[in-house]
Amino acid sequence: MDPTATAAFDMATEPEDLASAELGLAWSKAYGREPDPSDAWDHAIKSVEAVLIPIVVPTQAGAHIGHVIGQLDDQGQPWSTPLQFNQATPPQTRFRD
Repeated sequence: MDPTATAAFDMATEPEDLASAELGLAWSKAYGREPDPSDAWDHAIKSVEAVLIPIVVPTQAGAHIGHVIGQLDDQGQPWSTPLQFNQATPPQTRFRD
């Protein structure tokens, strides 16, 4: 396993919260002894939901990743990321295809 990826995983799962727990399960399902890519994907989505639902759609009952994506698409500009992109390859401007 790439040491940079492992260090990033360790840092991301340091907090004892739902997002970290789901990310840990996703990692285990992706890279563990008995990989299950479908389950890894499911837990990765749950991890993202645990982080974004309280921020993006905090009052929506039964919210899921689709609600988050819809809200981010609708609002556009208020949401940004500090990631740097290679100017030769512009980033996607939408959150879904």
